[in-house]
Amino acid sequence: MSTKVYIISQLNAKKVKDELEKLYPKDVTFELVPISKAKEGIFIRDLWLEPEDLERLKDAEIILGDNMFMPQILTSCPKLKWIQGTYAGVDTVFHRLPKFFKSGEFPSIPAARFSGKSFGKLMSDYCLGYIIAVERNFIKFRDNQHTRDWSILLSQQSGLIYRSLDEITVTVLGFGSIGKDMCKCFSSLGCKVTAFARSPKPKKDLDSNGVTNFTTNLSDALSNTDYIVAILPDTPDTIGLLNGNVLSVCSAKKPTLINVGRGSLISSVDVIKALDNEWISNAVLDVFEVEPLPADNPLWTHPKVIMTPHISALTKPKDLAEVFRNNFEHFKKGEPLELLIDWKSGY
Repeated sequence: MSTKVYIISQLNAKKVKDELEKLYPKDVTFELVPISKAKEGIFIRDLWLEPEDLERLKDAEIILGDNMFMPQILTSCPKLKWIQGTYAGVDTVFHRLPKFFKSGEFPSIPAARFSGKSFGKLMSDYCLGYIIAVERNFIKFRDNQHTRDWSILLSQQSGLIYRSLDEITVTVLGFGSIGKDMCKCFSSLGCKVTAFARSPKPKKDLDSNGVTNFTTNLSDALSNTDYIVAILPDTPDTIGLLNGNVLSVCSAKKPTLINVGRGSLISSVDVIKALDNEWISNAVLDVFEVEPLPADNPLWTHPKVIMTPHISALTKPKDLAEVFRNNFEHFKKGEPLELLIDWKSGY
């Protein structure tokens, strides 16, 4: 008997289906479920499923769907046995959960998020690109190109002493699967790597990922580095972690802050405060407290801020299909699934 998997996603659902059908040419049927208020080619971060969308899922036992829909699906699909998410972040899941579950109550059906080597690689590439761009002043050179004046470019270079990668220290905030990939990437290029996490890690794990220095002390992690790469998720322990005067410990070395984790880590006000007080020299931001970022937010015009619209790592259909296959094989054998959401920890 063929297994049926329902796909409900704004993220290239047709291409994901094509990749899954390559992996399972028979015995598994993949059905695309339309989303009533979706807009083709646009990922709407505050989208909700309509009653007619949920009606189409009423017989589903396995669903591959966007994380934001999980609370609705988990309480509307009586036959559901497992839902596989399409991306890594689960902040929207937990923000919506109280609408469907009482305090202290959590879903009993397994729900897994997406992650893996592809995200770590893509985020490492993003951060590495901006580290080199900042060190070499590439962005300012591009901004001055419109003058058509060689002397201005030369004058910009005057006094600029840039460093090679083996002369800098990078601090990675977060030592999960993506953080480990980042540490390994930076280390392989000669960087000294400091890793920060809330709990101690085995020395073997640190050594295998190229970590030069490990600490559970946030001030130590921030105070002696050239670049701070934040990859922390949105949890009660990380919200506002860098707010207030926390970054004042950076004032001696004035590192560049790169945030590709979650915007809740530090407020826009506190990013600007850290820049204006010269605690940090630049901020490269891919995530924000509110997305899309409002047009009147001062980050848009701050000369030391570089922004991108939450694109440091995108879910690729082939990678998502592989993660689904891995968990589907576990599911068929009755084995524990990977990347399960921990409802109590918030991630």
